[in-house]
Amino acid sequence: PYIPAMQGFFVKGDGTNGTLNIASSARVHNAQAFWKSTKNTPDNFLRLEISANGYNDETVVRMSSEATFEKDNGLDAYKMFSMNDNVAQIYTQGTDMTEYSINSIPIISEGRYILPLKAGQTNGAYTISVKEFNFDQINVYLKDNFTNETIELSLNEVLEFKADQFDEHNRFELIFENFTSGTSLAEKSNVNLFPNPNTGTFYLHVNNA
Repeated sequence: PYIPAMQGFFVKGDGTNGTLNIASSARVHNAQAFWKSTKNTPDNFLRLEISANGYNDETVVRMSSEATFEKDNGLDAYKMFSMNDNVAQIYTQGTDMTEYSINSIPIISEGRYILPLKAGQTNGAYTISVKEFNFDQINVYLKDNFTNETIELSLNEVLEFKADQFDEHNRFELIFENFTSGTSLAEKSNVNLFPNPNTGTFYLHVNNA
């Protein structure tokens, strides 16, 4: 594929002492459009944004029939951390302990999958917002291991937290559920909806039984 002018890219080597040479002849005129574009949210797709200290960061989790639970070239993206300690960071961690900004996993046809979610450099109050969400048969929850609360996610959800040293390690988990039979996480738990009654935005807190 051609890379349009003014569009940057990264190259990661899988071995040691690798080299990448791009000859002058590679600079050609081509009508390739800018790769990054506005599109509809794909199926089985979640984008979260963390906001703190005047900075934002995002992470994406998506499900694909072509993905595995390991690193998938062309589907996953490594997390690249800011060197500014005031910039809040959000990312997921794979089964191989790799840190991802974009994490593609297989489609869950039945059962539950738990994915560690990391939040770092928050320094006080911060929010985690659901910027894109498109799941049909799959329920998605954010579990806060610090408060022992589980919240079912939906589009435009905004969750408020106070930073703790626990945040970047084991505080949060994303739980994906697809139960065509049996009992879901929400059905097995004590569910609190507030404000109640309501006609707009609401919060669903699930205390695991």
